Amino acid sequence: MIIRNFIKIIYFIFIALFFLSCGRKSSNNVSETYIKSSNKDITSFQLSNNIEGIIDTNLNRIYVKVPYNINLSNEIYKAIFVTTGQDVKIGQISQISNNTPNLFNRDLIYTVYAEDESKKDYIVSVLNEPVDPYLFNIEKFIIVGTSDYYINTYNFNPDLISQRNIRIYYDYTSNMPPSITSSKVLINTEFDNVEINIISNGNLSPFNPNTYYNLTNSNNFKVQIKLKEYPYTFVNYELSFVKDPTIF
Repeated sequence: MIIRNFIKIIYFIFIALFFLSCGRKSSNNVSETYIKSSNKDITSFQLSNNIEGIIDTNLNRIYVKVPYNINLSNEIYKAIFVTTGQDVKIGQISQISNNTPNLFNRDLIYTVYAEDESKKDYIVSVLNEPVDPYLFNIEKFIIVGTSDYYINTYNFNPDLISQRNIRIYYDYTSNMPPSITSSKVLINTEFDNVEINIISNGNLSPFNPNTYYNLTNSNNFKVQIKLKEYPYTFVNYELSFVKDPTIF
């Protein structure tokens, strides 16, 4: 009887150890089948001066617009971004949000690496905002000594930055005065952040109110308004003389 009970006890201990062992194996199997994340998105992107980027999730492109007068050839930014991936690199250089500086004078490729080692490329483009065409306005254009019958004004298409026209109206009963072959002019702009140049026969020179200019045609005389802080942006004004019987 004692022997029989002892055998039963050994049997139950063996069964308990067997199930306990199976439970441990099952637990190990769970840890071995852990699936690594494939998430690798950039969900937010801005430059260090709080300029927010627009993320195109279909094309994996990020567009950031900065003011027109920022020269991107020497402006360095630290991008602030949020990602679902494990690591972000440009080439072989890891990118740390709000820490890694970059020059954005060309498109940069941000590569996001997921936990499962898959990756996704984002093309980041930083662009200048369009220039406000009204920055180039001429407020007043006067041919000195012709105030008796000249009305001096200008017209332009705001969508056409590069070329505008100064239209000089005069009395239809009058003849063009010979003085326009050698005339002084006064030019006032609406804004102070521009410089005024004169183009004469293809030569560019700063405007001088004490200089006598030949105003007979646009080859001899054009007015150029250029932004001081963004010198590659300018507007040329051509002269045209128009007889108008309605203005007197």
